[in-house]
Amino acid sequence: MLFLLDTGCRISEALHVRVCDVDLDNLLVTLDGKGRKQRIVPFSVELRKAVYRFIQDGQLDAYARLFGAAQKPSGTVGMP
Repeated sequence: MLFLLDTGCRISEALHVRVCDVDLDNLLVTLDGKGRKQRIVPFSVELRKAVYRFIQDGQLDAYARLFGAAQKPSGTVGMP
């Protein structure tokens, strides 16, 4: 929730953010918006701390999605 409020991004944008899209040093995140337009959005130090802990706790690699699953879970045949 903090990510959405702090960056002002849409839920669909947040679900597509990968770890490599987040620049923790410069407090910037690259979002893919409507029409495949990319935009770079600043975020707070508070969000930086939360995202850093989230990445460390989840042991996420650079291309892992920050939120949501990268693939459809098994047993979801027919779901978009």
